[in-house]
Amino acid sequence: MSSSFLEIIIEPNAIVALSSQLHLETSGESASPPSSPNIKLVIAGGNLLHPHSRLSIIPPPHVTQNETESQGESLVIRIGENNVFEEECDVILDLRQAGKKKSKEDVETIVNIIGSYNQFAPRCHVRSNRIGSANIFQSMCNLEIPYIKNGNIFGNMLQVIDVDEEGQSFQEKTLFIVSNNEKQIDSRQQLIRPHKHGMKKNMREVGLLLGSTRKLVQKNHRIMAVTSEVSS
Repeated sequence: MSSSFLEIIIEPNAIVALSSQLHLETSGESASPPSSPNIKLVIAGGNLLHPHSRLSIIPPPHVTQNETESQGESLVIRIGENNVFEEECDVILDLRQAGKKKSKEDVETIVNIIGSYNQFAPRCHVRSNRIGSANIFQSMCNLEIPYIKNGNIFGNMLQVIDVDEEGQSFQEKTLFIVSNNEKQIDSRQQLIRPHKHGMKKNMREVGLLLGSTRKLVQKNHRIMAVTSEVSS
């Protein structure tokens, strides 16, 4: 299950629709693809990727064919358990600034890029280098945030672009828009309020959604095969 530099690893109990789009964003200057992938995307058990959901990965600049062939290293990108990627959602993971760590064998570089119990709603556009757990991204939101932490809700038609990571702490927050219709020109203001016990609430909501939709997707759509283990 390989595409260019990318190898997709699907763990048991993960459901990935065959029509979902999982790919790397590479520049035109990249070298020709190696004979075997050097970037691995691990989709943990419990994840649900609906038909026509989209997940793009921008690899870090140091991951090149020459480096991986000379050092024998590979980059492993892991998505945590029980996330929902709904139809038409668009998620871009920018690994150029993501945190990295070595495995015990000091051979693979592992990036835990998405936590657990996140909901990526239809047509939401999310671009980040790391996403925590128990976040709900509502329809039509448009986010470019370096690091999204845990337990947040981002409302419909919301746009948050180029937020300074040190200036904003997206931990159990609700973001929403207030419109002023009295003016001739539509004026919108993005507001933030605390989302008390946001992780607990969002985990419960996403868990209910998973329970109601997993069997429907599995029954009515073609599914990618599970990979028994991460191949080297």
